[in-house]
Amino acid sequence: GICRTIDYSEVPHFEGEPILAGCFGVPKPGKLTPSGKTILRLIMDVRMCNSLLMDIDGDMHKLPLGSSMLRTVIFPHEVAVFGAEDLSASFYQLAMPAEWHKFFVFRRAVSGAAVGRPDLEECYLAAVVLPMGFKLATGIMQSWHRRVLLGYGARTLSTGGGLDPQHELRGDRPFPVSA
Repeated sequence: GICRTIDYSEVPHFEGEPILAGCFGVPKPGKLTPSGKTILRLIMDVRMCNSLLMDIDGDMHKLPLGSSMLRTVIFPHEVAVFGAEDLSASFYQLAMPAEWHKFFVFRRAVSGAAVGRPDLEECYLAAVVLPMGFKLATGIMQSWHRRVLLGYGARTLSTGGGLDPQHELRGDRPFPVSA
């Protein structure tokens, strides 16, 4: 579910060159399939696409710095709880808009039969999930996480619609008194 077939004619060009990506596998230490084969971590090389894009910060400037917590006063009757989460393979769980797929086409054709398309002798694959090496990926992920926590869209964390925005700790505004 991380790639789809794409017609090569959809690949955009820049200065006459097709915008194509590479990919390779890196062994996960100590991880084997039930049959004993090494499990690989897929690395998508999207440097060509990255070289053509402007930097966009997304919500990165909204991340609070650890130093902002230094002025926090916790009284004896209060408790502070902090948490963090490292989402396993989080980039590969976020689907990109279909319009973006054509910018992440892998340069080598593959056998159609190998990817469930026996009707095609060979085909090209495009990433449909956010590539970890994409220079805008971290900002996009941060924005997506904020939107989920704040209850935007169909995905919410509670029936109440998500975290009350006045309780959000952010790096681009003063520490909320309500926190």
